[in-house]
Amino acid sequence: MATFRGNQTARIDDKGRLKLPSVFKDLLDSEAVTRFFITTTDLNRAEIWPLKEWEKVEEALDNNASVFNEAVERFSDRVNFYGREVDIDAQGRVLLPQQLRTLLEFGSEEVTVMGKRKFLAVHHVEQMEQRVGPDAFTAEMKSQIDAILSAGLKGQA
Repeated sequence: MATFRGNQTARIDDKGRLKLPSVFKDLLDSEAVTRFFITTTDLNRAEIWPLKEWEKVEEALDNNASVFNEAVERFSDRVNFYGREVDIDAQGRVLLPQQLRTLLEFGSEEVTVMGKRKFLAVHHVEQMEQRVGPDAFTAEMKSQIDAILSAGLKGQA
């Protein structure tokens, strides 16, 4: 699966459909992706997962969780309560589940659609501006990212 990168604005229409930005739609078309699982994992954003990528998340949970794990059970409850499998329509739109739109207070509005490598995250524009603002990324976080990148890039040399 191609990697989703960058950020684009898009609009949710009055029926709750989100027209995927062309840069992301083109990636999906190149791999013939037409089915998605749309949910939230953190109650702060909508997540649009190509169904095959979401199935990898489910498989990882199935393979690595104990017979009964409360965290896995609660996670499953959350993502399935707010989630739904959907198909993209001929105009490049996906329907955001009603319970998810209610939770996130999405109406007919412009939103930001951000690539998160394996899925797309949908936020209110103002919410994302606050999340990435000057006070949102601390020196400690930068140090952690530098260490991750340094270790990862050494392995590629």
